[in-house]
Amino acid sequence: MYDDPQGYREAARRAVSQWIRTSHQFDGVLDFDAAVRDPADPRQILLSLDSGDHLHLNPAGYQILAATVPASLFHPAPVPHGSGLKAAPLAS
Repeated sequence: MYDDPQGYREAARRAVSQWIRTSHQFDGVLDFDAAVRDPADPRQILLSLDSGDHLHLNPAGYQILAATVPASLFHPAPVPHGSGLKAAPLAS
C-alpha cells in the first residue's frame, strides 16, 4: 500500500466502498474496484490489468472499466425542433 503502513487508508477505503455498495443511498453503483481487483488479494489490482506501478490500470484494465458501464445509463439528449440536427442512435 502506498504510504499506509498501518492500513488506515485501506480500512477507510473498504468501509466507504462497503457503505456505497450496501447503503441504498444511490440510484446505482459502478463498482470499478470489484471489476479490477485481484480476488486472491483484494488490496491489489489484478496483475493482468496493472500498468506496473500497482496503482494505475493498463489499457486492458481501462477496457474492463468501460465494459462495466451499462449503455442504458446514457440517454440521448432531445434534439430541438427545427435545429436541423438528427438524434444520435442509441448504442446497443
